[in-house]
Amino acid sequence: MTLFQQATVLITEAAPHQTEALVQMLVAASYQVQVRAEADLRPQPPPQPPQLEQWPDLIILQVAGVNSSGYNLGRRLQANPSTAAIPLIFAGSFNDAASREQVFAAGGVDYLESPFVAADVVARVGHWLEVATARPVRPSLLKDSLQRLHNTLDLDTILQTAVQDVRQQILADRVIIYQFAQNGRGLVTHEAIVDQHLTVLHRQVEDACFDQEHAAKYWSGRVGQISDVKALGNISQCYRDMLLSFGIRANLVAPIIHTLPGQNRYLWGLIIVHQCYQPRRWQTHEIELLQEISAHLAIAIQQSRLFEQVRQQARQEMLLNHILDEIRASLDVQHILTCTVEHLGTALNLRQCGITLLRHNLTGLPTPFVVTVQAPALREPIAPLEITEVLRQQLMLDNNLVVLPYRMNPLQMRPNAAQLVVQGENTYLATAIRIDNQVQGVLWACPAPDRLSSTDKTSRWEHSDLSLVEEVAMQLSQALQQAALYQQLQAANDELRRLAHLDGLTQIANRREFDRYLAQEWQRLQREQGSLALVLADVDHFKGYNDTYGHLAGDDCLRSIARLLAQVTKRPADLAARYGGEEFALVLPNTTSAGAIALTAEAQTYLTRLAIPNAASPLYGQVTVSFGIAVLTPAPTLSAELLIQRADQALYAAKENGRNRYCLWSEGIQSA
Repeated sequence: MTLFQQATVLITEAAPHQTEALVQMLVAASYQVQVRAEADLRPQPPPQPPQLEQWPDLIILQVAGVNSSGYNLGRRLQANPSTAAIPLIFAGSFNDAASREQVFAAGGVDYLESPFVAADVVARVGHWLEVATARPVRPSLLKDSLQRLHNTLDLDTILQTAVQDVRQQILADRVIIYQFAQNGRGLVTHEAIVDQHLTVLHRQVEDACFDQEHAAKYWSGRVGQISDVKALGNISQCYRDMLLSFGIRANLVAPIIHTLPGQNRYLWGLIIVHQCYQPRRWQTHEIELLQEISAHLAIAIQQSRLFEQVRQQARQEMLLNHILDEIRASLDVQHILTCTVEHLGTALNLRQCGITLLRHNLTGLPTPFVVTVQAPALREPIAPLEITEVLRQQLMLDNNLVVLPYRMNPLQMRPNAAQLVVQGENTYLATAIRIDNQVQGVLWACPAPDRLSSTDKTSRWEHSDLSLVEEVAMQLSQALQQAALYQQLQAANDELRRLAHLDGLTQIANRREFDRYLAQEWQRLQREQGSLALVLADVDHFKGYNDTYGHLAGDDCLRSIARLLAQVTKRPADLAARYGGEEFALVLPNTTSAGAIALTAEAQTYLTRLAIPNAASPLYGQVTVSFGIAVLTPAPTLSAELLIQRADQALYAAKENGRNRYCLWSEGIQSA
């Protein structure tokens, strides 16, 4: 049983079957129901007492036709202070717009259409009892709501708080924030709803009937209201269709007027209350509430925007310092170029920023190399700056140019001076990137529209902005030079490391790398409790092969086997190494006995396909290899040397059993 099921509902007398139906529906829903004649409800002029000892919580006035006396009674009840707060619902037949309009004109908040449906009657009565009961708490809720709006500067939190509090206070089905875009369209940015299926969040609205004339009506701050979309006859059909497409039966609309110092007032958006399941006669205190919320919401939005501007300025200064720090600190070319255009574009609010390298000694970059970034909100991409012959002359991109000291040159003659360049419909700010008086490329930017005059394309930028672009270009030149030197040093070091870890003959890992990697994986798998497999391989009758074919052929044979073993170790963690002489080793982390056997069998298959002739092999007539396999789970009581010992024992067993085979270590091998 809910809070409202003990409420009292009074029904005026009408046709017996109609009255009886309403009584049965409400009694079944556990309401206390009274049936009275209209005369009992007529308020008496002072000082005479009213006819009823106690007024009900809700009144249903039954009417028949537009001339019914129930409409006059409704007006009297609304005009009397003692009954003005009681919700009035009219019951009867309302087949046309005129009869439905008369309901609200007579003080009704809703109407019940005959023949009555129990679910509809109970739902509407329950809703208006809930609205009436909630009214006493509204003043405190409004105070708390306004306090929450002004306690934060985060715009998203402000708007979401507003719609939630309005819905709670007015008890509507849906409350939304509708924000206007520059193209005149609107978007639902925030909402509070009673049922999830009513959501219209992020829905874009194109209202063909909402033009400048309609928008101007809201600039005064007035609130628009519709009690019943279907009953209203003075709205255009396209506007009615738009409202019905959102499932709206009644709405309340308040404008949000945005004003910043030095700017004109404009209609930022609307805060809208929707009643979706039934019509609703909006009360005066509800209209005043929405006006109050929208006014404070506009102030809160303005405070949030001003705070965002201050924060943006501080962020810009930090970004500018961050650009120089990253350029100086990094040696990665891609990172240097990317972070430069990204941070410079953000710091100066550019539409697009880019770097075109015309020549360089950097590995991995084509010539010319172009990296760009454009503003996230920009829909249409901007063409990158084209390095034309005219531009070369304008920016002094002549490699033979003699550069005088900075302070001895006029501003327009500095070789790295930032200059405006017009190409097609776009205007760019460009400056040369030079290293030791040699042109490396161009740093260029496409300014935002507010940076340029619409008439003569002259710059509105501050001198500090131009100096910043030039400073970034100079720092970028030094960073590119450092990166080139670092790449050369890194390439030399990589080659040294490669040579130190590779076997010179076979170009796979050498014995030193094998020892290091085995110890590393032993320690790692001891922590992770994973298995470690080791395969030792030995070329059969290799001495006879060398004696028969010569040592050069023997070297070719070893190289072929090394390539084969590198081919079968497909995982990044597997390692193929030359163990010594004609012996090889495979380190296989996280590999079981079955996995090691499968890999060994695959190697034998590939070797058979190679079919390297070996007349010194008495049984097979071609080069064969014997394999010894051992698998352990590393533990503190064991050692990597034990794994090598077992693999060696298994290899010996394979040799003893006829060669050209593999053998897995077991206790039997150890005892033998």
